[in-house]
Amino acid sequence: MATTVASLLSKKLDTGSSLIWLQCKPCNPCFPQNRPAFDPTTSSTYNALPCNHIFCQGPQYSCVNNQCNYTLSYVDTSTSKGVLSNESFSFLSDGSIETLNDVIFGCGYNNVQPHLEGDIDGVLGMNIGKLSLLAQMKDRVNSRFSYCLIPINAEPSGQSSFLRFGDDIVIQPRSRVQTTPFYMYNGNPHMYSVNLLDISVEDVWNGSGRHRTRYVYIET
Repeated sequence: MATTVASLLSKKLDTGSSLIWLQCKPCNPCFPQNRPAFDPTTSSTYNALPCNHIFCQGPQYSCVNNQCNYTLSYVDTSTSKGVLSNESFSFLSDGSIETLNDVIFGCGYNNVQPHLEGDIDGVLGMNIGKLSLLAQMKDRVNSRFSYCLIPINAEPSGQSSFLRFGDDIVIQPRSRVQTTPFYMYNGNPHMYSVNLLDISVEDVWNGSGRHRTRYVYIET
């Protein structure tokens, strides 16, 4: 029986996609990464999902060797192909470890990712889709998250990126935070959409409020 070997992973946060995936061993082709690719054979908590799984539905999924395979294509022409799986994910949370069991993710064995390299091991899908990390945690975090990201190649400055969920999100009473509601767009209900009233550049407004634009996607 395989023993679980912890793997340190860093992912690109993507609020425009749903599926969490990481590069798995063996892969061909692979994108260059500093750490070894995740090897599912070293984990006793890893499982490949069968073809009859409830989430193995839709044009991006297929059945190969009784396993649910996925194919992802992004607007920048990058792709990832692999096996829909589940695994235990652990997160460093204010000095302690939070573990989520049976997180559904893609184990990518065929990855064409010209924009991923170095410390990045895959993509953290965070849109409203049913397989995003947010959706899989919604009962624990009330579907709320907040983030502040610094460039991964930034010079060491004592700062770090953070990703907060649920009650960990605190807005101070006198803060300058402004809010706007999200709207559901039937054309793509998994995206974060807002109504665009106007745009300013260096405090100059362009007057687009006269021609309100609905359903503008917000994506990181």
